[in-house]
Amino acid sequence: MTTRTKHPNPTRQEILLDTVGLLHVGKQQKRLAFANDPLLKEVVWSQQLGPTLFHQAGPALKDTLPEKAYTRLQREYYEALRAHMVWNKTVNDVLITFYAEDIPVLCLKGIVLANTVYAPGERTMDDVDLLIHPGDLKRAARALEETGFLPTRIPISAMTKGFQRTYTTATFKKKGFPWAVELHWKLFHPSAPFTVRDEDLWCSSQRIYGEGIALNAPPWEAFLLHLALHASYGHRFSPVRQVYDIARLIQVKGEELDWDEIRLLAKAWKCTNALALTLRICHALFGVPHTDDAKVQACMTPASNSLVRYTLRTYLGSPPRVAESDSMHLHTLFQHGVSWRAVGFLLNLLFPSPTILVHQYEYGKNRSQLPVAYLSHWMTLFRRSLKMLPGQESKSKTQGGRSEKWQHWLGAE
Repeated sequence: MTTRTKHPNPTRQEILLDTVGLLHVGKQQKRLAFANDPLLKEVVWSQQLGPTLFHQAGPALKDTLPEKAYTRLQREYYEALRAHMVWNKTVNDVLITFYAEDIPVLCLKGIVLANTVYAPGERTMDDVDLLIHPGDLKRAARALEETGFLPTRIPISAMTKGFQRTYTTATFKKKGFPWAVELHWKLFHPSAPFTVRDEDLWCSSQRIYGEGIALNAPPWEAFLLHLALHASYGHRFSPVRQVYDIARLIQVKGEELDWDEIRLLAKAWKCTNALALTLRICHALFGVPHTDDAKVQACMTPASNSLVRYTLRTYLGSPPRVAESDSMHLHTLFQHGVSWRAVGFLLNLLFPSPTILVHQYEYGKNRSQLPVAYLSHWMTLFRRSLKMLPGQESKSKTQGGRSEKWQHWLGAE
């Protein structure tokens, strides 16, 4: 059993690393050194690790955590378990409707993980992500409408090709149901610095059976690569559960993963940097994947040690510091993305029609509000353009610091 020295005033970063240590594959840590600190509650629940911690180390934490904290962990775990059963029944009803209408659909992220690599109730979900073909959007939306899920942004009649070019997802909610269903026709916006090939997701799709649910999912190699892009590009490795999802997938399905195929997919999608950095972060925090495999090492090579330290310090708040030269090196890698983003800003400014269509519905279909929609559109683009300038960082209260240039580097070859 490994424990940390009790510090009178532990930092949030120290508590986070201590919490992560409970889920580390190679460590035998079974208690929290900072269990009585009030920051513990913020760290555990902000990183969405509560039910997972209770399932993995619940009995050991009973004597370590304060009674209120342990009771809350226990309550959230059983609530997540009930939600898991409700989710499976609801999603299964939706999928049956899709199959009856002959609409091809793939399940992504949380719903797949919760029914494969996690025990029931161990992983929470806020929504379920379904991938469809772009031409099936209206049919899929009407199928969701039959099950009680209605679009939250615009009516189904407005889901035209222009809407599909501007957005990549449509959100649906059901009255009295606390969670949402999201339809995706593309995993990432076309402006993303990498190219996800749809055929890699649809070909060799697999059938998965869970508790009262049967679903289709992408092959594990494409699924893992999507998780890596979602964690790095989409969430900047925060909350930590985004990284733990990948660690858990590798831990449970490692023998089924073809690492040569993963490396080739990353090269085809032009996201070798994102994959390498995500795997290095995953190994640093949770001890997987094991680096003694040459095929795994080939996937992790593009990310240097200094870049991993910089990422841990910037986005996860890890104590190791990085030299100023490393920061400048990262800044240099970002520069080549600025000019193309400026071109994209001008094109969006000149041809905003798809976005204006959506704004028009958001303003209650009132044509007199169209100038307001145009002004809102231009102001949004102007604010985004300021974040594209060299050296500018956009701030986020929930994720510490975010950089558009960081996102561009993740897809660089």
